[in-house]
Amino acid sequence: MDCSTVYCDVDECAIVLSVNTRTAKKKEGTCRECRRVINLGESYLIENVVFDGKFSNYITCMDCKSIIDHYIFLVLIIVTGK
Repeated sequence: MDCSTVYCDVDECAIVLSVNTRTAKKKEGTCRECRRVINLGESYLIENVVFDGKFSNYITCMDCKSIIDHYIFLVLIIVTGK
């Protein structure tokens, strides 16, 4: 795992329009969580959201996605008690 820093933000007012996994084919990108460069040929998560009335695209590297998924899983265990 290459990520060393994960920025955590609570998007209480965000409306998620779509979440997809893509492969960088035309240009490199930057992960919104750790700011690492997403290289050509690397998979990433893209989220299309509306936040405070503004449309935005957020990309997240797969390393950060796995960290986020892990914490969501832990929160579900805590909330549901299962």
